[in-house]
Amino acid sequence: MPTALLVPPSAAHQDVLDAVLRARLRAQQQQTVDPLFSDPEGLLRQYGRILSAVPGAGDIPFEMWDHLPRMLQVWSEHRLTIVLKSRQIGISWLLAAYALCVAREQYGANVLMLSMGEDEAADLLDKARFIESRLPPRFRARKGRDNRSELEFPESRSRIVALPATKDAGRGQTATLVVLDEYASHAYAEESFLSIKPTIDAGGRMLVVSTAKGYGGAFADLWDAAGGMAITKSEGAFWEPKDKMPGPNGYYPVFVDWTADPRRDQAWYDAKKSETPPGKMAQEYPSNPEEAFIKSGRPVFDYDVVKSFDPVAPRRGYLHTYAS
Repeated sequence: MPTALLVPPSAAHQDVLDAVLRARLRAQQQQTVDPLFSDPEGLLRQYGRILSAVPGAGDIPFEMWDHLPRMLQVWSEHRLTIVLKSRQIGISWLLAAYALCVAREQYGANVLMLSMGEDEAADLLDKARFIESRLPPRFRARKGRDNRSELEFPESRSRIVALPATKDAGRGQTATLVVLDEYASHAYAEESFLSIKPTIDAGGRMLVVSTAKGYGGAFADLWDAAGGMAITKSEGAFWEPKDKMPGPNGYYPVFVDWTADPRRDQAWYDAKKSETPPGKMAQEYPSNPEEAFIKSGRPVFDYDVVKSFDPVAPRRGYLHTYAS
């Protein structure tokens, strides 16, 4: 009986086989991701629903306030972004939606979301889970692991992981997207940054988002290195670099002031100011980046009084020293 001989394929034949396998893999990947998720703004406008902050109100449509489309655009255009923000302006829900879209749109995506603690991280992940659960059934994906710290989509081999910002958070992983939520309040901000930053060095994205917590600290240092104090108001409540370019450290700085919520006006601000300590008011509802950092840090001199002074040119003179 003749014996079959196994002959290795030629180099040209092997190239053809490799091309076929790559084409099949791309086809498989395209079947497991949905183009809807390549447009976070469109998804939120058409299908976005969030949980109302009003007790008992249930879920409500996501409102695409004026600053939010530009924020999504910045996140998609820049690998590294740092955002200084006011409180309660829709950013947390927007972060959750963006993370969901990355996980659902990119095959094999690994999204890491770091917050102050385990509960805060789980809350951010819950927002992504809630948005996905309110999509029409045809857009919902089969889940794998689905718990407080992970939401997995096995068909696209993607996942979102929520982590407390420990010293070694994310170490050893490769991430498609890293979100540092309320980074100014991370207990081990510098250590966790050194641990998590290498996870995106292969081409992933990083979003650093926070309210201010005084000058000094990892968030303020990163903001300064990005040239954050030099940005100007672009449109409405949105502040960004005039030249639309990242800062010296590669991060694109963005500030969103307290007027971002269209329901707020000067009367609202004055009422809130009357019941809130000055440092907390500047931290939670700043009007500009300088106020956010300096006034929230409990300065020795009153920020408003100092700002009211007219600049005076320095006098030139001589300093005489005398031997005792």
